[in-house]
Order: sequence, then C-alpha cells, then structure tokens
Amino acid sequence: EGNGARLLALTGLRRLEGLMELELRDCQLERLPSALLALPGLRCLDLAHNGLRTLEELLGLQNLHRLTGLCLAHNRVLALPATVAALRGLELLDLAHNHLRRLPPALFTLRRLRRLLLAGNLLDELPAEVGALALLAELDLSGNRLESLPGELGAGCAELRELDVAHNSLGCLPPSLGALKRLLRLDVRGNNLEELPVELGCCARLRGSHGFPVKLASLERKFLI
Repeated sequence: EGNGARLLALTGLRRLEGLMELELRDCQLERLPSALLALPGLRCLDLAHNGLRTLEELLGLQNLHRLTGLCLAHNRVLALPATVAALRGLELLDLAHNHLRRLPPALFTLRRLRRLLLAGNLLDELPAEVGALALLAELDLSGNRLESLPGELGAGCAELRELDVAHNSLGCLPPSLGALKRLLRLDVRGNNLEELPVELGCCARLRGSHGFPVKLASLERKFLI
C-alpha cells in the first residue's frame, strides 16, 4: 500500500515537462514509475537505493530521447532486459550493487556509453561484445566473480581511462590491455594475479596498478600502489 501511495504521488511529475534531472533515491520503489514517461526533457534519472527487482519497463523510457544518465545502483535487480538497447543516448549507466549474473548482448549496443558501473554484482563473465563500446572511459567491475577478461576489452575500448577489476577471481590479465593508450588507473587488488602482462608497459599514461607493486624490468617501468 505504501509503495502504491508513493507511485500515485509521483503522477504529479506529469506537470513538470521541462524537468532535466530527477532524483528518486530511497523512495522504496519496486518498479519504474510510469509518470517518468511524461518527462521528455529528462537528462539524468537517479533511482538508487530502492527495491527495484525487474526493469522490463525500460522500454518505455525510449521516449526520453535526451536521457544520458541512468543510476540504478543499490537495488535488487536480477537481470538486465534486452530492452536496455532502447536507451540509445545513455552515456552513464550505473548498476552497481545489484544481483546481476549476466550481461545481455543488447547492453553493448549502447555505443555512446562513457561510464559503465557494475561493481558489487554476481558477474562471472564479461562478454567479448564489450569491445564494441569504443567511447567507454570508465569501467568498474570490482566486487564480482570474474575469472578472466576478454581480449576485446583492450582491442576495442580505446578511450578507456579507468578500469577497476578489484576483488574478483582473476588469474591473469589479457595482453591486449597494453593497447589502452589512454589508461590512467588500473585497480587489480584482491585477485589471484601473480604477474602483470609486460604489455602494460605500453600504457604510457598509467600511473600505477593499485594493489600490485611490480617492476617490469624489460620495459623499465614501475607500477606502484
């Protein structure tokens, strides 16, 4: 009943057609309010810290043509539907601290994504399709169950500046990460790594690999905590 009352109150949003940013944190929402569809000028939508489990209503958000930022962190989302592909203008997608086990191929059709935050989920695989996100600048996969990273991550994400894979189960990193010429920050703490690929020495802007002090003698580079 309480959730229904809150959703009813949100119908007043329909009168705010010019609204550009909307924060609905800690509202105990269990589904996406339909009133959001009446906000064509919305650019940023924050629905963090609610009780969302399903995102099937995402298809309705395709009418929000100006939406560039969507935060769904700290919910209970079990799966990301293929309808996420309808949000073609997204530059930021925050799904941190949910219950995601897999990422649908549709996610990697969002070619404008610059920040993809997936920390604290249950992911055991990063699909090779991630290489299609050519504009991606920040990728946070910390606190998942990853055992490996696809080579396509280094081969396709040329704009990547921050990569956080801390606290996973990685045994090695792909040599292709050495192709990330813009990489500034790499966090590999809490994994099963015994060494870093020497190709990382080609990342001239990389200041250090957090949690992994190692000297790459062949390239005379040091990666400090």
